This record gives sequence, C-alpha cells and structure tokens, in this order.
Amino acid sequence: MYSENGIRIDMEEFAKTLREADLLVFNFLTFSDRMLIDPRWTEIDGPLVAIVAPVQTPQERFAWLGKNRPGFGPPEGFAFVPWPHSVRMLRDADMLAPMRSRLGQVSDEAGTALQQVLDNLVDREMQGIRDIIRGNEEWMTLWPREDQD
Repeated sequence: MYSENGIRIDMEEFAKTLREADLLVFNFLTFSDRMLIDPRWTEIDGPLVAIVAPVQTPQERFAWLGKNRPGFGPPEGFAFVPWPHSVRMLRDADMLAPMRSRLGQVSDEAGTALQQVLDNLVDREMQGIRDIIRGNEEWMTLWPREDQD
C-alpha cells in the first residue's frame, strides 16, 4: 500500500542528493531503525548499505562511522531523509535508481545489498503496521490487549 498523505517530493532534488551525497540516512514512519547508505569506497572497503539504530546527533553518527568505517573521514555531504511515504513505495517505484546506478558503478554486491536492505525494511514496515494496529510498548491502542485482564 502506498502512502496517500499528499506530501510531494521534489524528485529532481532527491535524485541530485542521491547522486552527490557522501552519506544518506533514511528515517521511516513505522519503525525506528534507519537505512544508512555510504557510497564511498576504496580499494579495500566498498560502499555500505545497512540498517542502523537511530542516534541523537549527526556527531554520534559520524562517531559510529569512524568506528565502523575507519578508512574514511567524515562525509563531505550528509543528508538525513525523513521519508514521508512507505518503504514499499521507495522500493517498488525504484526511487533509489540514481543511487543504485551509483553503487553499480563500484560493485554488483553494493546494488544487491541495497535491494536486500529494502526488502528487509519492507518486512519491518509491515510488522510496524501490525504493531500499530495491535498496540505494543511503542504504540498505544484503544482496545485492551488480550494478554491484559
């Protein structure tokens, strides 16, 4: 199901960001984990596409990168993307095509990793929607849970 919340994305700017940013972190609506894409590479380390925990500040993210990608300095261009639509839309409409192309110039594995992460995030999104409907620790529900008396 695609989001119908009316928020429009400037696709030219979005594509430009995908082509130019050294680091992208996507935030989604139904779960807290982020998608991190670091397209930088060296002869030793390839691009990184990963699901990561949220952090409080960009400095914390840069510290995480320093620990997990020590062969790279801080990114020159950083984009935090609060994605307003579904992950499924991001994946199925191939809205990351400019990034997929960029990663594909480096290695086939990076493009495969992007697809695997997106597939995983779609699964998490579906679970997140179920959690919202049922209510859990993170989401309140109007109806009492079956496990409560």
